[in-house]
Amino acid sequence: PPEQFIDERHWDKFDLYSAGLIVVRVLFRPLWCGRYFDEFSENFHRAGYDLDRWMDTLIRSDASLGGGGKQRRWRLPLGLRRRFGEKIEPAERETRYVNLAAQSCSVEPPGEGDSKLTMCSIMEGLELLTHDGGGVCWTSLRGMLREHPKDRLDPRIVLEDLDEALLAAGVDVARRTGGAAVAEAALEVD
Repeated sequence: PPEQFIDERHWDKFDLYSAGLIVVRVLFRPLWCGRYFDEFSENFHRAGYDLDRWMDTLIRSDASLGGGGKQRRWRLPLGLRRRFGEKIEPAERETRYVNLAAQSCSVEPPGEGDSKLTMCSIMEGLELLTHDGGGVCWTSLRGMLREHPKDRLDPRIVLEDLDEALLAAGVDVARRTGGAAVAEAALEVD
C-alpha cells in the first residue's frame, strides 16, 4: 500500500488495498509476470493511485491504438475529457474500456520493442469487471485501491457485494458468512 505504516484507525483498509492489488494481478494476465506488475505499480503510483488515470496512461501508450505519436483511433475516456467538463458515467467509461481493448485486439500484435501490457492483453479482466451484477467490479476495485486508507471502501461492503454475486450464481454463502459474523462479534468485544 502507499502508506508505509498501518494507521490503527484504518488497519482493515490496509489489507483491503493489498487484496485489491491481488485482484488486479489475477484479472490482468500480463501482471502475473513480475516485470509487467512492476510497470503497472510504477504507472499506478504516477497516476495518483487512480485506476481510471492508469487506464488513460495505458490507452495512450498502446501502440495498436495509435499510442506513441501515431494517429489515434479513439477518444480518451476520462483524463483529458474531464478537463473539458464532459461528464462520463462510470458504466459508459467502463464499456469504452472494453471497446478500446477489442479495437486493440483487432490490430496487429505489439512489436518487438512495444510493451506487452496493452488494452488487448487485459481485455478478459476488463470484461469481468464490467458487468451488471455484484461482486468485484470497477466500483469495488476503485474503492479498494484508493491512496488514503480513510477513503477506501469498508471491507464489509466489498464482501457483501461479493456475497451477492455468489448467491446470484447459486453458491451457498451462509456457512462462510456465519463464521464471519462470529469473528466480527469477537472483535467488537475487544
